[in-house]
Amino acid sequence: MMILRSLFLVCFALASLAYSEAHGQTTPKPVVRKDAQLVFMSSKGATRARIDVEIAERAEDRMRGLMFREHLEEDQGMLFLFPTEEPLSFWMKDTPLPLDIIFLSAERTIVTIQKNTVPFSEASVPSDRPARYVVEVNAGFADRHRLAPGDRVFWQRL
Repeated sequence: MMILRSLFLVCFALASLAYSEAHGQTTPKPVVRKDAQLVFMSSKGATRARIDVEIAERAEDRMRGLMFREHLEEDQGMLFLFPTEEPLSFWMKDTPLPLDIIFLSAERTIVTIQKNTVPFSEASVPSDRPARYVVEVNAGFADRHRLAPGDRVFWQRL
């Protein structure tokens, strides 16, 4: 009985999608949840930028990241929380947006900025030093806001 119900739901979803596309309706683009507000500060304490972030804390959320997202506002990003500080590496598989990937130490200090990553690439995008947190933002964000290793990052959950 559960198999039939699951099959029905899949067929219904596919039929709805086909109807929407046939009638010029588009599926809504995934949006970034507003889980926290994040602030980038220079090493001297000047505020560089403020953004809203979606938090990826569970392993499956960290693995999915910004995959399939086709739009990200300038004041939005994703914050990845890892349980320990260690060498981290990301990739851009199934990610259509070029991003700046900002790696942070356990003390929330920028240790590496990988700028303008290549969409859909399966190449490794590593941190130069161990990191515990990662922020993904639109490509060019780090340059526009003059972010640099040694800058601090603070966030507060909403």
